[in-house]
Formats: sequence, structure tokens, C-alpha cells
Amino acid sequence: MTNILLAEPCPVLKDTVKRAVDSLSANVVDASNINDAIHILEKDKFNVILLCPGMGTENIIQVITTLRRGANCPVVGLLDDNNSKWHKAILGHTDGLISSTKRPGDIAAGLKPYLVTRTPPPERPRPVMSQMRRHPVSQRLQFDNFVFDLSRFGVCIKGGEFIALPVSEFRLLEWILMHPNQTFRRYELCEVLAAHGFSPTETSINTKILRIRKKLLPYAKNPEFIRTVHGIGYICEEDVEVVNSSQEGLK
Repeated sequence: MTNILLAEPCPVLKDTVKRAVDSLSANVVDASNINDAIHILEKDKFNVILLCPGMGTENIIQVITTLRRGANCPVVGLLDDNNSKWHKAILGHTDGLISSTKRPGDIAAGLKPYLVTRTPPPERPRPVMSQMRRHPVSQRLQFDNFVFDLSRFGVCIKGGEFIALPVSEFRLLEWILMHPNQTFRRYELCEVLAAHGFSPTETSINTKILRIRKKLLPYAKNPEFIRTVHGIGYICEEDVEVVNSSQEGLK
């Protein structure tokens, strides 16, 4: 049975969503608050979680992260034309948005893509400590106009200048470069830093990526050496080459 979790719905919206779900032959379970939702997620599996505008914006990013971890399924936001604050708060942090919440047919159409049975994607590296050092510190990662120096906690610019990075930004960039052409969700990048003893949030991941870009952008050939995948996370689409420190990496 297809299950949909509806988080903190108002009475009118609950009725509209239930009519939409009935048309999809799915089952909807509503949670009166976030603690209730977490308890429900511990007992049942769900295909999608719907966030309602009435739940408010306070700590919403942490709420989204918590729900996603507990359910391992997409988190989708229901939008309200009269609530722009809600739209801005969840934009970029959910896996999708459904723009109209007044007509059951529109909600059903927005839900359909999340209810299709998909072949599980191939397993990819998990951000665990044992995988953080795939390359010895004597090696460097060359990309764009830079060489990422594993031994000096920073980035060398082709031409000789060196940019030191704070440890958290260094570890974040290290993981992304070690897995080029893979899109990582923000919560996965949170796990990367958590494995190194940090306590990041999805918002702080955004901030760290912005800081990395700000430091490297003036020297980059490609301004999108780390690209934002809207609504999901980040990807490095550069060719990353492993070079030994004895090699002339800064050509």
C-alpha cells in the first residue's frame, strides 16, 4: 500500500489532501505535530512526506532534516499562495513543491511522481570516517585552476598562491572532489562533517559552500566548479585528477 504522511495539517487542507490521495488509491496518515510524525515514522514506511504551511517556519530546516532521516523518503512542501514566508523558508530544502493546495486534482498531480515505484539507485559511497582518506596525504586532487592539497589543508592556485581553508570547509570540499559527478543532498554532507566531529545543519552547509566559492571564484576557469542542484544539493562536475606531490601538479 502506498503511504503518505501529512505533517501538521489544518482541517481544511487535511480534507483536500485526503480527497486527492483517495483518487490515487493511496493511504494518508496525518501527524498533529513533529513529535507525532517522528513516532509514526518509527512504525511504518512512507513513500512521501507532505509538509503543510500551517506548521510554521521556526526551525523548519532542522525539522525537514529530521523527517528525511527518519523516513528515507522524499519530503515535499505544500505551498500557500497567501504565505510567501513559508515558501521562502522551505525553498531549496525540500525534495519538491506542490504549488496549489486548493484543488484535490492539482495535489494528486503533484504527488504522482513521488508514488511511482522506481528501481533503487546503485549503492554509492556513504560518508563514513573510514572513507574520508581514500588518497594518501602525499597526493593532491587537481581540478579546474586548482590543486587541492591534502597535506596543507588548503588549495593551491595554478601560479603558486595558496588559500588555506578552515577544517570544516576543507573536509566538505575534500568529499565533494573525491566523488566527482555525484550529487549529494545537504543532509548527506551534514553526515560527512559529523563524521569529523562537527555539528552542521543544512543551512550551515549552504554557508560553507558559499564561502568556498567566494574564496576560489576569482581564480576559477569555470564559475560553477561546484554546482547547486536546486532542491537537492551540490555536485562537482569537474574532471578531478589525482597527482603525487612529487609531480608538477601546477602546470
